[in-house]
Amino acid sequence: VPDGVLLSVGLNDTARVGSRNGRQQLTPEAFGFGLSQLLDEIRPQASVMVIGMTAVDEHVMPYADCLWYANTDVQALEAEAAEACRCVDVPFLSLHNDMLAEPEDDNTDAIDGDDEPPLDEEGNPLEIWQDEQSMQPMRIAVVGRPNMGKSTLINRLLGEDRLLTGPEAGITRDSIELPFTWKGRPYKLVDTAGMRRKARISDKVEQLMVEDALRAIQYAHLCVLLVDATEELHRQDLAIARLIAEEGRAVVIGANKWDAVRNRQAAAQGIDDRLQTSLAQLRGVPVVHTSGLHGRSLDKMLAAADEMYGLWNTRISTGRLNRWLEGMLEAHPPPLVEGRRLRIRYMTQIKTRPPTFALFVSRPADLPESYLRYLTTGLRTDFGLWGIPVRMVMRKGDNPYAGKARKR
Repeated sequence: VPDGVLLSVGLNDTARVGSRNGRQQLTPEAFGFGLSQLLDEIRPQASVMVIGMTAVDEHVMPYADCLWYANTDVQALEAEAAEACRCVDVPFLSLHNDMLAEPEDDNTDAIDGDDEPPLDEEGNPLEIWQDEQSMQPMRIAVVGRPNMGKSTLINRLLGEDRLLTGPEAGITRDSIELPFTWKGRPYKLVDTAGMRRKARISDKVEQLMVEDALRAIQYAHLCVLLVDATEELHRQDLAIARLIAEEGRAVVIGANKWDAVRNRQAAAQGIDDRLQTSLAQLRGVPVVHTSGLHGRSLDKMLAAADEMYGLWNTRISTGRLNRWLEGMLEAHPPPLVEGRRLRIRYMTQIKTRPPTFALFVSRPADLPESYLRYLTTGLRTDFGLWGIPVRMVMRKGDNPYAGKARKR
């Protein structure tokens, strides 16, 4: 199976087949649906890049639009048929066509927490450090409801009108990845389509757009969730934030259109209160009051993204964790179950991105959820892991006496 597939579609031939003998035998919609099914079969095995090759022809454009609907990045080349076969330069690739992009591994079965910690200036091992993966370029997905100013914000960051914008909702249809550099550090910005509530989506095209945005969250390292600062936080805003947390991604909330807010103190307090009560799993997430149209507070947003990305890559040594665990167990011991106290033997960090910890418990099924929340809150407070997802898994330690015959 190849690593990548370059799929070239001759749109002129497709259009001629579609209208042969004056009768439309292959509609643009059927063409787009068939192509999307083909790509769904190929993509699990290889990365795909689609190029639409065509001369300028109004009969071709409906088929070119369907290539976009099929959830692919397409460059409609203005070339004659003789020139169309030559090697062409495609200016950008979509998120899933990036040969290096891989979703973060959520497997918690393998323990990778035994890596040796780096040393400080005096040669002593560090107790808390950032994983080596934090040096990779951060992939930032800008997500939110329709018409939140996502493309406008990215254009302002890039310093050019790279993405199509307008007052109408739903202009962006595909997740487009764009390289970007800030203060000498490389980033990858991903523009996404707006996500409405699932119950309100009836169009097949919009379903594909939302699926593409969900994939962008899955492949991202950090998500910038744009909300409208001129109104209260919407249910869908909170639903998207919970989805980001469930995917284990770091997040920064951008209160966009801040220049249009009249009572800024009340608006800021309203956003903070709603997040405090309705988004407890991301308590402490940074909220940046910004304006993509006027380029306000963009440096603050990127600085907050760097900070959250560092926390997302945090690793804590096993020795430091177990010293912390002793204090937590001493302050509030695990509850009694059937007259016997649960024993938490030790704790280790099994992965980063997001920080995931394993508790080795005598009876994992009996440890209540409330005690896990107590430990998770303690981790956030004592190690500063606010605003990022923190996962806790339970495992049962091996019984050293299991399998041994009882002595008489």
